[in-house]
Parts: sequence; structure tokens; C-alpha cells
Amino acid sequence: MARPRVEVAGLELSARWLRDHGDDPRSVNSETGQRVVDTFAIPRDVAAVSVVEIDGVAHVEWTDGATTTHALDALTQVAAKPLAYVPGCGDRRRCRLCRCAASSP
Repeated sequence: MARPRVEVAGLELSARWLRDHGDDPRSVNSETGQRVVDTFAIPRDVAAVSVVEIDGVAHVEWTDGATTTHALDALTQVAAKPLAYVPGCGDRRRCRLCRCAASSP
């Protein structure tokens, strides 16, 4: 089964990864920089309900009721890293957030 993906700024990203990596105050502690989202509580089939890009920021509403924001330049930088890796992928040579071998059907 293919995992849900989200298109943001021309990038096709894993929905679950994007849901986990918001940069808004509900996702990241502004003082420590640590994520406050419980990764294991995010449904495996979470999907974006809407994605709106405004002034370099993607605003995403999710099927689990959450809303996250993401700086588009940061997403572009992360996706461009040659060894960007999704834990649990199993194929570190091919895995790149948006083209993870494990995300294929």
C-alpha cells in the first residue's frame, strides 16, 4: 500500500513526515527547539486536507485535526540533502523524503 504524500512547493513529501515536522508553536517548543508532537500518535494514514502557500510558508490542515506550518525554504533544503533518510525505510541509497523506496506500493 502506498503511503500518503503531500505536494508542497513542487516537492512530493511523505505526509506523515511533514505532519511530524511542522515549525509552528504547536509542533516545536520555541525555547528549546524540540519537537512537541508525539510522532507515534500520528495516524499512519494521515493526509493533508488542504495546503496553502502564503509568503514562503505552507499552511497544512490534516485529517487528524491538526494544522501545521512549514517554511518553504527549509523544506527545499531538507529535500535537497543527498542522504535525507526516513527512519525505517530499509533502503538508505534511494530514500529521499519524497522518493522513499519504502513508500512505493
